[in-house]
Amino acid sequence: MREIPINGVDLHEFATLLSLVQKNPMVPTVNNVENLLKLADRFLIPSVKRHLELFLISTKKDRLEKILIAEKYQLEDLMDREIEKYQRPKDFKNIEDSRHFSQISNETKIKLLYRLSAVRHNR
Repeated sequence: MREIPINGVDLHEFATLLSLVQKNPMVPTVNNVENLLKLADRFLIPSVKRHLELFLISTKKDRLEKILIAEKYQLEDLMDREIEKYQRPKDFKNIEDSRHFSQISNETKIKLLYRLSAVRHNR
């Protein structure tokens, strides 16, 4: 068989995924990074997840959206870095109004609460 169909997988995204373990990989985009993470989980390629985590750290994507992605794909470095970006009490203002806040787990909300406490006590 010359070609093996993989249902539900975009050819370009799959090629990008595979390139991430090669020299001179294709560059992920903000638009496809989550799909690539999903494929990395599906095809058990953890080294790609680390590459994508580093890519996400460098993007200007919404902080809570990054936290949600970090939670979903177990990207601890991304999670820690994004939570650490909350540096002042006013950074937490209106956090509950974010469309991503309601999707975050209680465990992650507790991490944010601990961060708020640390910020308020200058730790």
